Amino acid sequence: MSNRAAKDLWPLIVQYWDLLEADFQREYRMSQQDIYELTVRRFVVLVNGLSSNSRFVDAVNNTPRVVEDPDDVAAVTSRLRM
Repeated sequence: MSNRAAKDLWPLIVQYWDLLEADFQREYRMSQQDIYELTVRRFVVLVNGLSSNSRFVDAVNNTPRVVEDPDDVAAVTSRLRM
C-alpha cells in the first residue's frame, strides 16, 4: 500500500468499504461477521497486509491525495524530481 498517513487512510476505508470487505473475504476467507468482530489493531494489521492484487489497495493507490500542508507538499514534490 502507498505511504499514506493513517489520518488519510480512515476516510478511504469508509469510501471503499465494499472493496475492503470483499478483499477480506477473498484474501483472508473471513465472513462479514468475522470482519465486524475484529479489534481495531487486528483490522489495521490485516488492511496493511493486503496483497498488491487487492481492489482496495488499487483504489487507494489511484485516489488523488489532497495536499495542503507545506511539509506534505515538499515531500510529495521531492518524490517527483529525478
